[in-house]
Amino acid sequence: MSETLELDTARNKQDLASLPDVSAFVPANAGAGKTHVLVGRVIRLLLNGVQPERILCLTYTRAAAAEMSERLFEKLAGWIAKDDNELAAVIRKDVAQSDAEIRNLDEARRLFTRALETPGGLKVQTIHAFCERLLQRFPIEAGVVPGFQVLTETDSRDLMALARTQVLTRDDEKIRNAVSTITPFANEQALSGLLHELQRHGSELLASYGTDDNFPRLKFELNQLFGLTGEETSHDFAQNFSARINRSSLQHAASLMATDSAVTNTRQAELIVNMLSAQNAHEVLSGAKQIVLTGKGKPKGDTALVTKKFDAQHAECRKALLAMREQLVAALDSINALLIVRATTALVYLGLEIITCFSNLKRNLAAYDFEDLIHQTVDLLRRNADAAWVLYKLDGGLDHILID
Repeated sequence: MSETLELDTARNKQDLASLPDVSAFVPANAGAGKTHVLVGRVIRLLLNGVQPERILCLTYTRAAAAEMSERLFEKLAGWIAKDDNELAAVIRKDVAQSDAEIRNLDEARRLFTRALETPGGLKVQTIHAFCERLLQRFPIEAGVVPGFQVLTETDSRDLMALARTQVLTRDDEKIRNAVSTITPFANEQALSGLLHELQRHGSELLASYGTDDNFPRLKFELNQLFGLTGEETSHDFAQNFSARINRSSLQHAASLMATDSAVTNTRQAELIVNMLSAQNAHEVLSGAKQIVLTGKGKPKGDTALVTKKFDAQHAECRKALLAMREQLVAALDSINALLIVRATTALVYLGLEIITCFSNLKRNLAAYDFEDLIHQTVDLLRRNADAAWVLYKLDGGLDHILID
């Protein structure tokens, strides 16, 4: 009983979404029936007398566009041979709830022919194909090259690979410095993956940081994110750590631990002495790591700092080491933040250089990739001074847009 109720509820919602005079947004998972609803809505529009050429259906992939067309024409073709009772039952079951939509069954049988004979066919196309046609129709208003070519995904990948090669092999000190800043944190494969991810957001990066005037804003924003001023150096953080540790407490701990019989304690005492006698702040920092961190940079457990038996007699030693560990972690966090800012800035710089090179290569070919088509269309329809005129011309040819 509950399953029947759920199905009825889902069907009612689908029928509501397919109503021709309702603007609807339907969020749903894959396989939930969105395409079914869209096909139903198209048919209901046709049943209500809307001309096929006044309807535009957009999908993201060619496969989805082909599936929608196939479903639509298959359903309409199946109506041709049905008698009145069968056709009325099918329309009521699959498409319509209104008697007005099934009153002219002869017209319903002719929908298949009408859709086929529409000049240019019933418009079911990908978003990229729509953008291409729009830009080709209004090239001057969009500021694109008339008769431009569209790069396939393979062409785009090959051209991007060429742009990467040209940038990374360029005899340019800034490029070399950027690469040397990144390589300690990413091998060749990881760097390639990072650059690919940046290039996926190329238009946004260019808009935000793609000029000499606004690129410094990237470093400023990153510094703000990590609570840095932009003036610090790793030496500053090491120096501050070295100056703030409680040397007398650590020296006291080392003197007690050195006389203990446990190897853990004597080894720790030796490391403390070495750290306190280090010649510079970076050596102090490095020595502290050996005392309170594991080889993987994780905090040592309490019993790895001092043994449990020794701690019971000299709790002040463990407290001194824990205090230093807390200071060390804070210093390392600041140094890591500094390195992240530098590496990220270098990575984005490289990405912008590659994206710019890629754009120049496309410009030389008078070509656009799929992402360009989307962004150029958005600019044309939202930010261009001729947007109102373009929308007016579009509105003169379309009454209904359905997007899957």
